[in-house]
Amino acid sequence: MHVFNMVRICELTFATVGTSVEQSTLIDLDNKAGAVLLIGKDSELESVEIHVAATPGGEYLPLADGVVDVQPGTAIPLPNHIHAAPYIKLVGNVEGTVTVSAKS
Repeated sequence: MHVFNMVRICELTFATVGTSVEQSTLIDLDNKAGAVLLIGKDSELESVEIHVAATPGGEYLPLADGVVDVQPGTAIPLPNHIHAAPYIKLVGNVEGTVTVSAKS
């Protein structure tokens, strides 16, 4: 019998949410099992649209059902199906910053 010790680690990404894909920070979710979007209490963001790509420099496409309504001072789990795409960018209704906590 083999026993494997698996250590899960949370990684934080401090990301700029632009009003376009080009203005937004790349978020690397490759080999991540889950992620939560942390919205600061002073944020003016009301919604973010998730864009996904297969490579860091690839074309970022909007994820179907990828618009997430957000409120200041909240934590929002990213949808599970997002983990099929290794790279994401978040586009907001206004510019802002968020923290993404991802578990590997």
